[in-house]
Amino acid sequence: MESGRSLVRVQYCPPFSHIPSNSLPMSTHLTSQTLRDGASRLGITLDDAQIAAFSRYRDELLAWNAQRANLTSITEPQEVERLLFLESLAITLALPEGLRPRGTPLGIARLLDVGSGAGIPGLPLKIAYPELRVTLLEATGKKTRFL
Repeated sequence: MESGRSLVRVQYCPPFSHIPSNSLPMSTHLTSQTLRDGASRLGITLDDAQIAAFSRYRDELLAWNAQRANLTSITEPQEVERLLFLESLAITLALPEGLRPRGTPLGIARLLDVGSGAGIPGLPLKIAYPELRVTLLEATGKKTRFL
């Protein structure tokens, strides 16, 4: 690989699956309704572990964005959910009918996210569809460090 270019493979493991939902971080509770409602409108059902993963991803993204690297111009938590997460999930609507998700599985086995940046849309799709094999490809070092 050329210097500064990295290939990142993502293996999803629900970060809060072993923790009861009533002890999840407060930000998870603030996020859950926005994501559940939006995903539901797209025909996607998110469980508590997936909501927790989205919350953690959002919090990490905003923290990195403010302190270490300018990953996105979006700085409000609700906008991250709407403009980054839900719009990433909306990509499934553009898939041909035979590949569209019906709950799970997604219908396609692999996804290559070229120019992934902060992991959009690859990571939200991986969180929503854990069986999907996602490869994130990003050329900028500061972004690969985040990923």
